[in-house]
Amino acid sequence: MTLMHTSNNIRTQLWIIALCIFMKIGMILFFCSLQVDNTTNEVYSFVGDDFPRLLPLAQAGPALMAFEDSVHYQMNTEDGRAEWASLTPGNGLVYLGEQRGHPFSISMFHQLRCLDILREDIVRANSSAALSRHCLNYLRQMIMCRSDAQLENILIASKETSLQQFFVRPGIYLAVSLMASTELATQRALYIGNTISVAIYAHTPGVGGNLFLYAYSTYLLMTSSKQVERRKFYIYFGGLLLLLLTIASTSNIVVCELMWIERQNYPGGPSAFLAANLAAWYNVFGTAADCTANIMTDGLLLYRCYIIWGSSVPVIVIPAIIYLGSAAMAIIMVVESAMPMSDIWQGLAAQFGISWVALTVSFNVIVTVLIISRLLYYHHRVRSILTDEQKGVYTGTMEILVESALPFTILGIAYLATYIQGVPSATAVGIVWGTFVVLTPQLIILRVASGVAWSKDTASDVSLTTLHATFHHDSSSGSSSDMNDKNL
Repeated sequence: MTLMHTSNNIRTQLWIIALCIFMKIGMILFFCSLQVDNTTNEVYSFVGDDFPRLLPLAQAGPALMAFEDSVHYQMNTEDGRAEWASLTPGNGLVYLGEQRGHPFSISMFHQLRCLDILREDIVRANSSAALSRHCLNYLRQMIMCRSDAQLENILIASKETSLQQFFVRPGIYLAVSLMASTELATQRALYIGNTISVAIYAHTPGVGGNLFLYAYSTYLLMTSSKQVERRKFYIYFGGLLLLLLTIASTSNIVVCELMWIERQNYPGGPSAFLAANLAAWYNVFGTAADCTANIMTDGLLLYRCYIIWGSSVPVIVIPAIIYLGSAAMAIIMVVESAMPMSDIWQGLAAQFGISWVALTVSFNVIVTVLIISRLLYYHHRVRSILTDEQKGVYTGTMEILVESALPFTILGIAYLATYIQGVPSATAVGIVWGTFVVLTPQLIILRVASGVAWSKDTASDVSLTTLHATFHHDSSSGSSSDMNDKNL
């Protein structure tokens, strides 16, 4: 009776923890979505200064551009003139507003057109100016690489000449470099991921969260009168996981502080600072902490799978091999990410990172399936014999979710999908996944500390209970039959 009462309390607490965490995540995502710029949906009159500041086109992702002293774009050849002219189609003008009647110049096209005009002037003065050609070629590539989509309100001087002459209207224009949509999305993902991570890390005491779960589990382990196997191991294991999560979270917070506050005037802006410091020691330290926590969590899940399957070694052979491969790949990825100018999101470090995440997620999928199938098997055996309260101790919905680490596995699949695609949201998903790396074993340790977790003797106890209940049922049926025979 005491075990069932304890199980009900733990189950209720776990449901409350899950509900509150998801409510907080939902609120964070909702309020963060309010910060998204919705100016593209605004309607403009195109009178005076009432027009969009950027060309209303879907922003593409970053593209690689090779810088070279090209044989194209010559100074004084017919092909060269044609190539320079092709850089500004339609003279670099776009027409917006009703019936496309309001002309604008795109900043990048305007800059390229000015270079072409300077080229013509240089050719007239000195057709063999090799240095001038080099400078023009360099400026052309830099302008195209840092393409500015800002719209410039213009005055057209003449519509009769083949080359329209126009001037930018006096007014206020953005004097800072415009952030690419992918850079903004990456920074927003970093902000959202850190916010959710902190919410899960230090949730309101009495409701749940990594910090509270560890404190509560440790309290139960130290004060419990029951015999708990490996009591000290779980206390130290949970404490080390919490320490690693603290290091990883602190690393992310330090990056955000440096990027958005201390070094906000870094040449190229926050995104340039982030790209230049991905291999900084604090980033590598945080990545190493995440990987170490993941290796520990996967090791615990492998052990729990071994226990739930009745200490069957053959069952865990394949997961163990994948586990060793993922651990090795995680170490290689951390070492590679520490190399100068290394980028964990692209290049060799990213290849090792994707391999690591693919292996660890594959491991989680296999172990989760094994644990769920085993628990459902026992649930099927006892469903017609035990009450719902008795079945809920080991084979209830929340018990299966916690023991199998199903939410952690699903989140890992989402992280792998976004990581492979290289989308900015991978940053947020990865940070939250790193938090669940610690939350998942803490929930399992809480069940161990409460005395309701699956142990080596659980399977035999369930089997004995089933046999006893079946025997009692058969005996009752036999007694009833004898009584009926006597009455007849």
